[in-house]
Amino acid sequence: MTQSPLAERFHLAAHTERKEMSAYVLLAGKDTAKLLPKKDEPDVPGCEFGTLAEFADLLSYRLNKPVADQTHISGTFYFVLAYSIFSGSAKGDPGAGGSAPPTSDPRCPSRLAAKNSAWSIFDAVRQQMGLRLERRGNALVNMLVVDRVDKAT
Repeated sequence: MTQSPLAERFHLAAHTERKEMSAYVLLAGKDTAKLLPKKDEPDVPGCEFGTLAEFADLLSYRLNKPVADQTHISGTFYFVLAYSIFSGSAKGDPGAGGSAPPTSDPRCPSRLAAKNSAWSIFDAVRQQMGLRLERRGNALVNMLVVDRVDKAT
């Protein structure tokens, strides 16, 4: 969405590549029935939703490391997680970079997030969404590669 204005003003030329690098992977767990599909309804402020690839991007931001979506699940789902930034898993993984409190709007399905906010982000993804977030040595991730950009005049 921001590439067009950047291309016009700075002559930005970029493309995406899949590269193998150290990353986390998002996998389908045993209980994916916990995923809450978004129905055709108006958007609720403070209630995030999207594809699981977009959820993996959100996790990448929170973990400061790429997260590759390998769930092979299509559709649009709510992202309702409550976790502690101070809680790590037994494997020494970080808790993450923060937690968004569930919204109080009754149209947003915050019932899962309210259960336990003392979990690490890894436990929250497993318990609240039925997915697995694992550290992998290497995974294929999409990277934005800048080919050319000019200085602003």
